[in-house]
Amino acid sequence: DEFGENDDWVEIYNASDEAINLEGLFLSDNNGNKTKFTFPDFELAANDVVTIWCDDQPEQGAFHAAFRLSGSGEEVGLYNTDTISLDYVRFGAVPDDIAVGRFPNGQGPFNILIPTFNGLNANSVQPGLVINEYQSSNESTVQDQWGGFEDWIELYNGGNNPIDLEGYFL
Repeated sequence: DEFGENDDWVEIYNASDEAINLEGLFLSDNNGNKTKFTFPDFELAANDVVTIWCDDQPEQGAFHAAFRLSGSGEEVGLYNTDTISLDYVRFGAVPDDIAVGRFPNGQGPFNILIPTFNGLNANSVQPGLVINEYQSSNESTVQDQWGGFEDWIELYNGGNNPIDLEGYFL
């Protein structure tokens, strides 16, 4: 941050074609207490980001929240002035110096990313979970653990970190 501290942070991205004033919106790491951080009068330009420091040091400035993020996982929510959820993510453990974000910006599910601080997300740590190979008519090629010749799908993790598949669909 501007004080030379390596603090947690959240980027808010404006995917619209117009600037948006964030005044009165809320950011929190607790869905039960949605008003932990209130945005000041700030206009976020179209296709731009603003960074909120999650350092539990609100005395350091208008963009420093009174909470930290847990590296072992938790939640982050963005709420409108009526505390209705605009965006929300619950995330698991995150290694040091790795970010969780949407790639490309503002689209799709959250992924592990190389941090692109105060800039647009451009590079994913993991090439992603992909269908690597499948066989739709397995008559005699590969037997399953019970000796049957079943159709199969092979998934591949091209990244350096394990991927928890809980909640994924095929």
